[in-house]
Amino acid sequence: MDDALRTSAKGLYVAGDYLTGPSTVIEAIASGRRAAENMAREITGAAFCEKVVRMEDTDITDRERTWDYLHRLEIPTVEPVRDRFTTPLVEVETGFTREQGKEESKRCYLCYLHYEIDVSRCIYCRYCIDVAPRDCIKMVEAVETNRDGAVTGLVETSRWQDVHAIVIDNARCIRCGECMRVCPVDCISVTRVELTEKMAQMGD
Repeated sequence: MDDALRTSAKGLYVAGDYLTGPSTVIEAIASGRRAAENMAREITGAAFCEKVVRMEDTDITDRERTWDYLHRLEIPTVEPVRDRFTTPLVEVETGFTREQGKEESKRCYLCYLHYEIDVSRCIYCRYCIDVAPRDCIKMVEAVETNRDGAVTGLVETSRWQDVHAIVIDNARCIRCGECMRVCPVDCISVTRVELTEKMAQMGD
């Protein structure tokens, strides 16, 4: 088996539960899509689609602090257990109701939303730091990056004379939007960042 999901038998691919054993439906579908893309690439000699990062400005999120303390809901199942054997087609997990689904979705931290402070407009008033319900807004004297320019770390400071920027740590941010609401100069923005696919350009 290789990364393209090819087996040692020519032209034979595997995916889903045959590859990983029992898993979720989402994982099985994703595995099947990846195998199909690899087959198309092998047959045509060209990529069927390509992954791209899509970024777009979005509005404030209004995620409530109390949602941090919601307990995970157990998925309802067919009970009693003997009722699961009435027919081979019985689905043991019956799924959430609409209301349960909405309640469970509140636990999401919306990690695809990226909060950022425009340091060229920030006046270092500290309002955002004071209202943040978590320790996610930092005063920093340096930002560490890798060779590609991606941020890898922050050098924090508590000395105002050493502060070069105020930065939002998106790994700790809960997307409540409090910082945006109190910013007097409107220097905080939210960007929706999404890894998606687009059809590859086919040659003539």
